[in-house]
Amino acid sequence: MNNIDTLIGIGSSATGIFGCFREPEKKDAVKGPDPTERPAPVKPTGETNDFNGPSDDWEPANWENGSVFNCAWRPGNVSFSNGIMSLELKKEQAKRYPYTSGEYRSQKEQYGYGRYETRMKAASGNGLVTSFFVYSGTHGHLSHHEIDIEIFGKNPRQVQFNYFVGGKEGKKAVIDLPFDASLEFHDYGFEWTDKSIEWFVDGKSAYKMEGEAPYPACKIMMNLWPGTKDAAEWLGGVYDGDGTTAQYDWVRSPAAIEE
Repeated sequence: MNNIDTLIGIGSSATGIFGCFREPEKKDAVKGPDPTERPAPVKPTGETNDFNGPSDDWEPANWENGSVFNCAWRPGNVSFSNGIMSLELKKEQAKRYPYTSGEYRSQKEQYGYGRYETRMKAASGNGLVTSFFVYSGTHGHLSHHEIDIEIFGKNPRQVQFNYFVGGKEGKKAVIDLPFDASLEFHDYGFEWTDKSIEWFVDGKSAYKMEGEAPYPACKIMMNLWPGTKDAAEWLGGVYDGDGTTAQYDWVRSPAAIEE
């Protein structure tokens, strides 16, 4: 969930839904699937969190990431109402940060290959990121493995897919969406194997990479964050608003790996 500068050399290939992948630019973004054409939902297997309230298997963050994150994570910024989890960005000082926000994550770092999905509504605004991802290790180190779905508030009609293997960032893809992700809920997910990652929007394949994939096991995570001035170029500026909210309806995943 960090710097967007691409690090090449993981030894993988990637394709979009219309063919060969090139370094993503706005003009090259691939048109995403039309949600009106989505197939019937597949009965979930493994684990489902419908966000009817706090869970012993999940935890809100209560710390600071530093780096390009211009906020502190606080448990009070994660709330539940009528089966919806809200991550709230608040304009309030927390140590050296001008904002607090919410991050929600699985207690276990025991999730491996399989299909991961969430139904979410992203936040809009320059400088903001709404995310759903799996993560393990320490960023930039060999222990670091990650698969991302990120919606940048500067343009919520696009979604970015990304991944890390052994601390190195893979090729990313920016996909045009036929909707504004900040106005309504939509489904986002990925299928993770040892040799590929395939990302989905509203149940339809949007992008696939083949090659060395991240290793199990990871935590499942969601967050909403504003970037610092060091991230302003790729996030469309520094967010200076009074606050906003990202919302999640549910999360589905494989069962946790047994210890």
